[in-house]
Amino acid sequence: PGAAHAESHKPNQGGERTGKGAVPLDERLVQAVVASNDPWFIKFYAPWCMHCKQVAPTWDKLAFALHPNVKVAKVDASKYEALASTYKIRGFPTMILFDGKGSMWRYKGKRSVSDLRDFAHAVLAGNPPPTTEQEALPWAQGASHRMLIEQWAGMPLRDI
Repeated sequence: PGAAHAESHKPNQGGERTGKGAVPLDERLVQAVVASNDPWFIKFYAPWCMHCKQVAPTWDKLAFALHPNVKVAKVDASKYEALASTYKIRGFPTMILFDGKGSMWRYKGKRSVSDLRDFAHAVLAGNPPPTTEQEALPWAQGASHRMLIEQWAGMPLRDI
């Protein structure tokens, strides 16, 4: 189901993004995309959280604003406690930019499309906001680790 769902979020022949915004991920796919060399901006949320519900339309719009340079996803962290623990999710929503180079950056600013987009562009350009701290991923990235993640996910990372 993951590959088929992700397929609907690929650009169509005209270059426009298809699908409905942010790609929903499960625990298995989060580990796969974080291990990839692509930048991903992931929102960790809980379905009962009012702030998460308020930011949901903005997050879907952000997916289109950052496409194709940054992939935008969301994961219901209330379903995956181990995942929430791994990424130190202490409140909802938590938005983390994974830069594809082994680091993650927590977003703590205003929740508008332009602010979120500007944050992602600044981090990826090497000019993160001064209030943002770079964190190492919970595991070391490498070719052998990537292979293990691909085997675990059951598909090449490029297909996600």
